[in-house]
Amino acid sequence: MEIEQQINRLLEQGESDRALALAGEHYPEWLASGRLAEGRECLQRVLDAPPGMETASRVTALLGAGMLEFRQGDDRNARRLFDEALAVARRVGDTAQEARALNSLARVALRGRDPARVQELAREAWRLYEHVGDRPGVATSRHMTAAATRMKGDHAGAAEVYAENLRDAREREDGVFVSVETLNLGYMKLHLGDASGAAPLFEESLRVSSGAGDAYVLPYSLMGMGSLALAQGDPELGARLLAAAKAGFDAGGFAIDPGSDEEFEQGVADARAALGERFEEVWKAGAAMGTDDAVAQALANTEERVRPEGSDP
Repeated sequence: MEIEQQINRLLEQGESDRALALAGEHYPEWLASGRLAEGRECLQRVLDAPPGMETASRVTALLGAGMLEFRQGDDRNARRLFDEALAVARRVGDTAQEARALNSLARVALRGRDPARVQELAREAWRLYEHVGDRPGVATSRHMTAAATRMKGDHAGAAEVYAENLRDAREREDGVFVSVETLNLGYMKLHLGDASGAAPLFEESLRVSSGAGDAYVLPYSLMGMGSLALAQGDPELGARLLAAAKAGFDAGGFAIDPGSDEEFEQGVADARAALGERFEEVWKAGAAMGTDDAVAQALANTEERVRPEGSDP
């Protein structure tokens, strides 16, 4: 609550521009902690405060508010906020924020199943990010390009871009991007028939996201481990982990991202087909398992799989 108190004090003192900047910069922490509704309420409060001038700080707040709306699945409001952010960024001449707005609109286009539009927006954002020397920004645009390639069904092409992004994230020591791109590259390997290559990637995604306590990425990592278990012939574990992932999404109020939603739905369908009448019972047990237990079961399965034959349990 400390950040909200700081923002409220700034608003009371009439320092709305500083409040806008602080709230907008804080949005990743609201996301990672799963406090989306709280963050959105705070951002709306600063956006509604007078004097409402067009500044770079207002763009930051608009982008943060838009991302929280997007992560909750409200694409209409997200697009409205991103469009306003883009217009203001252009009027105030903030190239870096213009790139962020374009890349954010690419996310909305991805959920709209329009990969051509995603690539168009992401490439323009990429160009602007390179112009201002924003390496993490370039990585986000490259990520969106990979997502569009994946949506077109070109899993090999997407794998190449995800792998490039993963190498870059490791160099930058960006744990969030490492956990995200190991997950995405793992799924591409599954689609390409390489479950053994996918396994260490999914495991790393889970270890990184659970170690960081990232409420946003962790359910995706659990989902990946559930898909891996299904590919390895363990539908019961797969169903439990997918159910635990869904419980994590629901607890944080997260809408599953485009691309990942298809992986989730396919995993559920495969688990239901494999388990038959037992599916509902197994799913219910997984949903009630709790995140810590789900992580422990997923990693225990990995350790069991790699333990040398004849070694002590």
